[in-house]
Amino acid sequence: MNLERILAIQPDLIIISDQDEALYDQLSKIAKTIIVPMSENWQDTIMLARIIQNNRMDGSFCKQNH
Repeated sequence: MNLERILAIQPDLIIISDQDEALYDQLSKIAKTIIVPMSENWQDTIMLARIIQNNRMDGSFCKQNH
């Protein structure tokens, strides 16, 4: 994962899988970072990320998953 590239795009939210949990501290210095559990089914993982993003946009998501 290229942290300089992530920093350059100035995200306001970073969603990572639990496989990248070791990068959480570094990423959370760039933007709010949420860890989602990796599923065997990649569609489930994408759906969970979309739910988090949609809830965050309407203000109903207020807690990090960590």
